[in-house]
Amino acid sequence: MTRRLNFKSHIPLYIQLTEILKERIEVGEWQPGHRFASEGEIGAEFGVSRAVVRPALAILANDGQLVKVKGRGVFVAPKKVVYSIDGLVRNLLVADTEHIRNRIIDSTEDEVDERLAKVLSIPPDRAVVAHIMSLVEVDGHPIGIRDSYISPLISDAVVRAISSQTKRTVPLVFADVVNLERSEIDVEVSSASPFEAERLDISAGSPTILASYREFARIDTTGTASIEFARMVYRADITSLRFATNAHTPAPSDV
Repeated sequence: MTRRLNFKSHIPLYIQLTEILKERIEVGEWQPGHRFASEGEIGAEFGVSRAVVRPALAILANDGQLVKVKGRGVFVAPKKVVYSIDGLVRNLLVADTEHIRNRIIDSTEDEVDERLAKVLSIPPDRAVVAHIMSLVEVDGHPIGIRDSYISPLISDAVVRAISSQTKRTVPLVFADVVNLERSEIDVEVSSASPFEAERLDISAGSPTILASYREFARIDTTGTASIEFARMVYRADITSLRFATNAHTPAPSDV
């Protein structure tokens, strides 16, 4: 049975209505691409004015669940891409290559500053670190930009394999010396810069999800160390991020 509005609640009616409509979209009452109920239809069903309905629909549109088409009405947006947030190294080792692709935008060596030295367990005598920027695509659609710094604890051979996208080579070079153990992720809301917007096919200023990411692995017998630090930007309108913790590197036969 569909939830109803509680007119005695301290929660504003438009907020209640937003959550109810969101639940009904998520359970499939309105399918992606189908026309959504009109303001009048929703108002009549819930016994509220358009002053309550309009802000609820605006929130759903801003969240990427509804799409307004000029001259046609409001439609249910396509389902968001569910993406397991990861760093470049983990992605190359365990990602679904049939659907997920990394396009290298740039690959350079950067000077080590105090921040990188701290987050990447970089030896004090190391002058440069591998810096790889990649575009994350799912089924051919760009959903994110990953800006990664790879620890010098990772061999030059692995870095070259990553940079050249020879995915089949990476596990062979990598598996004997590194076991991924865990990752740490901080997430916040941001907006697309002109550079990000151009590559993600959105407008500058569009809402994005900004993540700071650290990958930890066990290197030979030296213990656990941070091997990758990345700043990642994802489209908020079409992407739903999934988080996994303590995900280990699969056995080579499973890669």
